[in-house]
Amino acid sequence: MRGGHAIAGAVAVFFLVSGLCGAVCEVSYCSEDCDPCVQQCKCRHNCNHGFLDFETAHRLASYRLIVAADPQGGVVRTFSELVGLSLDFADGQREHAAGDFSRFARGVIEVNTDLIPTRSGPWTPDPVETFETAIVVPFHRDGTEDSLSFLFDRRGSLVEIDEVRPRSRQDPR
Repeated sequence: MRGGHAIAGAVAVFFLVSGLCGAVCEVSYCSEDCDPCVQQCKCRHNCNHGFLDFETAHRLASYRLIVAADPQGGVVRTFSELVGLSLDFADGQREHAAGDFSRFARGVIEVNTDLIPTRSGPWTPDPVETFETAIVVPFHRDGTEDSLSFLFDRRGSLVEIDEVRPRSRQDPR
């Protein structure tokens, strides 16, 4: 029984390390006795070391949504506790410039139109704001007071998304 726990622990560590390093692997256990030199084995191990596809790298899959009243009578929607969205997973581990943050935020908007509505008009990026411990990518809608901002930590992980809609522009979603 202990051998099973050791194998399960090793597999869990492998998946954790692979996920953090940007590797995407399909791993399978094969109990078939075969010698690849004599016959063709039926078991396959496919590894595709690389980055996540565009949609997966930008999809809001796990988050906490808080909807609150704005002091001016509008609505503030906050997506927090985001899991897995980062520039490193999308683009690879490297130094990220301000344009990379803005491009990544636009990708999140594009992939998540069911959560971040665009039917009232497109979101226009404003200049990226750089702080000592964070990066903020703000957006606005032309002709409205609607705003959308993406908060990243300095390593490129998306921490929070805030959308502010004035009372006159509230969307039922």
